[in-house]
This record gives sequence, structure tokens and C-alpha cells, in this order.
Amino acid sequence: MTIATFGLAYFAAVDAVVGIARVRNPDLALMLDAGEPRALAQVAARGLAAPETRKVANAKAYTALRHQLLTPMAFGVLASTAMSEKKFDQAERFLAASRQLSRRDELTNMLYIELSGVRGDVPAILKNYDIALRTNSDLEQQLLPRLVAAMEIPQFTQDFIKLVRTNPPWLEGALALAVDTSRSPERIAQMLSASGVLTKSPNSRLIAASMLTQLARASKWGAARSFYLGLHGAPPKMLQSIDITSASTDPLWAPLSWSFANDASVEAAVYQSESTGRPGISAIALSGERGAVARKLLFLSGGQYALEATTATFSGGAGASSELALHCLNETRWTIIGRMQLTRGTRSKILAVPANCEAQMLELEISGGDGQNGAELLVEKLDLRKVA
Repeated sequence: MTIATFGLAYFAAVDAVVGIARVRNPDLALMLDAGEPRALAQVAARGLAAPETRKVANAKAYTALRHQLLTPMAFGVLASTAMSEKKFDQAERFLAASRQLSRRDELTNMLYIELSGVRGDVPAILKNYDIALRTNSDLEQQLLPRLVAAMEIPQFTQDFIKLVRTNPPWLEGALALAVDTSRSPERIAQMLSASGVLTKSPNSRLIAASMLTQLARASKWGAARSFYLGLHGAPPKMLQSIDITSASTDPLWAPLSWSFANDASVEAAVYQSESTGRPGISAIALSGERGAVARKLLFLSGGQYALEATTATFSGGAGASSELALHCLNETRWTIIGRMQLTRGTRSKILAVPANCEAQMLELEISGGDGQNGAELLVEKLDLRKVA
């Protein structure tokens, strides 16, 4: 059994014992009725937290069963004691008896997870996580972080894919947590693509957008490209195009669509051009301020490209300026490929993209200069085409 398998199983069982220790006032119930089986079982389960009290816990569990045989938690206590003594077959018999009575008993479900871990049975671990989460949604905060951490471990990948294809009710919460917290987002993206699970989620676009953002933040450019191309409805053209359209300005495709800064001093947004009837980019910068107000991720093959921009308006005082800058992205390093100044009208420039450039980022930059009114820019059209 690997450390990862053991950890996924063992800590679930520990959490269960701690959780059961918080059950409300079984001691008061026993003061009112010394033979109340559920209270006896709860007190017995509480005794599992320390090795020196396990014998007492076992005795209370047997007492609970004598009062009422149909007490799942009592069987769980006996199973826990058997597991602490490495009597795993006996523990499994107790757990099977408990689960026959109820699939909702928290201690039983957690111990099944632990038993599966002891045996190194990954499919069984995940199956029992699924049962625990399906039958008690309150366990999500406790179990999902451990389950999500295991998604990044290669030995779990195929079994996770089989599980998520069943579209369990806890899946969306798990995916959102995995995407937001993963240290290896490329592995989560690979699992999402292979399982096809995003086609089943009502919030699939939001999860996919978050996944793309995390891959870009981690500079996993190749993984971002592969993940994007596997998304339902994703326009392949957007990988090489800088057109300003409704699709290319949809924030749910970012960073492959245009994303815009919204700062107090520099900002950009989509506007509808009166002259063309098409969407364009509006940008402003206050006096003395400068920054990148719009950017778009690209995946261009090496070669010569003609960059063209048509601006309807550019106004600003002394020092005001605006330009497009194309950067080469390799891992976490950005290097400049070329820049093109923007003024009113149409400008074009040939840029050479290196063959070893994994991805590119096109940025629209604006400077407010020294004038009192800052700078304003309206971009009506952008185009990028390979010429050699």
C-alpha cells in the first residue's frame, strides 16, 4: 500500500471519530435512559479516540446491541476495535452488518474507507468516499479536500475518471475545489478532459474558465491549449485570432479570449462601434498612469505575421501613447517579440514569431501622459495573419 493510498483512507477514519465525539449530548440521554442504544453507541464511538478506552468502548457497543440489535454505530465501534487489532476480516463482517442496517452511518462509512486503504484497493476507497458523500452532504467540508488532493496522484487517475463519469451529486463541489486549489492544475485538466464530465455539469463553462485561468497562472501553456481544444463549443480559431468579436470577448473563454483591466487609473472594455456595427475595444488612462489594459493568449506557430490595427480615436496630451506588444511565453519567462505604436487610423507591422515560442501574449498598453485629461483610445479592428 502506498503512502498516498493510506493517507486518503486513514485520515477519513480519524476525522470520523473526531466528528462522532461532537454528537450532541449522548451522556444526558443515558442519564434519562441507561439502555438507550444510540446514546450507548455514541459514547462507545467516542471512546475510540484513545487506545486505553477502546475496551470500554467495545463493552458499551455490545451493551447497545443487546438493547437493540439494529444499531449501526455499535457495529462500527466493534469494527474499529477489530481493525486496531489488525483483525481485518472480522472488521469487515461488522461493517457489512452495519451497512445492511444503514448506508448513512458515518463511522461505518469512514472505516470502510480505512479498510479499503489497508488493502490498497483504490476503487473501493473511492466507492466508499462516494457512499459517504452521497448519504451525508455534511461530510463534504471534511472529505472533499482529501479526495481532491488525491485527484493529482497519477495512480488514482483512471479510477477517478470512472467515478466522475457517474456524475455523483458532490461532483461539482469537488471539481470547483480541485480547480481552485490544485498544485498540479495540468493533471486536473487532463482528468476533466478524459472523463468528459464537464458536459454533464450545469456550471461547466464556469469550471472550464477557472481551469483555463489556473493553467495560465501556472504557465502550463501546452496543457491550457489541449484543455481548451477539448471543450464543447470552443472555437479553434481563437487560438490564433485577435479579432474583436462576441466570442473573443466572452470572459468565459479567458485568457484565450480578450480580458480587460478594470482599474481606477487604467481600464478597458468592449464597446459597439457606430461606424462598423461591430464590437471594439475602448481604453482610457488617467494622467501620469500607464498599464496593459487588454490582453489575449495566443498559440502561433513560428513564422512571419502581419499585425494590423484600426483605431477610430486616440486622444491625449504630451507623453500620451498606446501600443500593441506581442510577447513570447516559455514557462514563466516573457520575452518581447515586437511592438507597434497605435495612432488614429490603420497601422500594420510584420512580427517574427520564433519557432521555439510555446505560446504568446498580445497586450494593449496605454499611457495617460502628462496632460490633464489623460488618454483615450477606441480600437475598431484588429487582425493577425501569417505571411511567411
